[in-house]
Formats: sequence, C-alpha cells, structure tokens
Amino acid sequence: MIGLLRRLTGRLPAVNGFGRTDTGRVRSGNEDSFALLADRNLFLVADGMGGHRAGEVASAMAIGEMTRLCTAAALARITITAQETEHFLLRAFRQTNEKVMAAAVADPDRAGMGCTLLATLIAGDTAHVCHVGDSRCYLVRDGDAMRITTDHSSGESSRHVLTRSIGFPFTVDPEYRVLAVRSGDRLLLCTDGLWSMVEDGRIAAIIGAATSPEDACDRLVDAANVAGGLDNITALVIAIGN
Repeated sequence: MIGLLRRLTGRLPAVNGFGRTDTGRVRSGNEDSFALLADRNLFLVADGMGGHRAGEVASAMAIGEMTRLCTAAALARITITAQETEHFLLRAFRQTNEKVMAAAVADPDRAGMGCTLLATLIAGDTAHVCHVGDSRCYLVRDGDAMRITTDHSSGESSRHVLTRSIGFPFTVDPEYRVLAVRSGDRLLLCTDGLWSMVEDGRIAAIIGAATSPEDACDRLVDAANVAGGLDNITALVIAIGN
C-alpha cells in the first residue's frame, strides 16, 4: 500500500492532496499507478490493462511520461486559459500514447498493453480534467458526488471493455473538461476498483466524513476492500481550500 501527502503551493485557494493504491483482495499484483505532483498542482491516475501483457508497465510508463512532459516550467509557459491548457494536455496525452505504443511494438511480451489515463490540473479556481478510459474524476460538493468524466467502455461490471485508452491509436481526442472549483470542494480521482465496488452516494458520504484527504483515501480503500476488493484500488483526493 502506497501513500503520498503534500501541501501544494501556488495561487489561492490552497490545495491539499493525498493518494493511495492497494492491490485489493483478489488480484496478485497491482497494475494501477498514480502521481501527485506538488510543484505543479497536477494529479495523475492510470489503470493498466493486459494482465500478462504488462498492464502494470503501461500504467507506470504513462504516469512517468506525463510527469516528464508536464513540468512546472512547461506549465508556466501557458496562460492557463481553457483553450491553451486543453491543447497542452491533449498534446501530452498523444505523446504519452505514442511512447507506450512504441514500447509495445519493441517488446513482443508487451504487445497489446495499455492503460487508462486521467489527469487533473488545478489552476487557481479552475480544474482542468483530461482522460481516456474509465478511471473517474468526481467533484464532491455539498454532500453530493458529481461525476465529471465519462466512462470510455462498453459492457457492464467485470466484463466491461475499454473503448478508448493509452496504448492504442486515438480515433478521437482524449476527453477534456473544465470546471470551477471553490473552497470546501473535494475532487476524487479513482480507478474502477473503487467506483465499481462503492456507490457514488457512499463515496460522497465517506469523503464528507473524513478529516483529511489522507483519511478519505484510507476510508475509500477500506470500503472497496470490505465490498470484495475484486480489482486494484486507487483513490486520490484533492481538498480545495479548507
């Protein structure tokens, strides 16, 4: 189990973030990866797919490449308008996808590997969200959990299949959303190992009752495991302001 806590600096409102990932109760390994980048208010989550085809390599590679591309210096060069930020994130997603696809071609043991990828950039009172796959971003406000992302998948439950992901050619651009955030808001980035096991209303209640992002992540992972822990579980909670 991995945890990471940071006090992020930058424009008000202040931001606190914490992330935790857990193997769950059924899987033997963990194919989820995440990053909390304190110096740039950037949060990343990826869920590997492919199993024996190195889904864990794909997710780690995607997080690593996004971290390399989205440096504090690179982000400082854009004006943080929605349009410029969208173009920046889409370009980073495309380059990340090209790197993962090239790695799969270079190694037959990794053929077909891929992952979801979810990025959230907080700039002042605005959250920029970009993703492919079914890792989700929720805005928790006034006791409700509002899903910001759309699942790029078909089917239901454990039989669902991703229709868009890192590791395969993009037929359309990654999905991009922008939303205003305010003091007291919480953002949750998570893999399907959490949201498939814990209902949205329960997610909102857990985050609302938590004393900190760390406490929220601990409770969310515990709830998913109590419900069966059928998949790897990753939760990253961002507290805006108080």
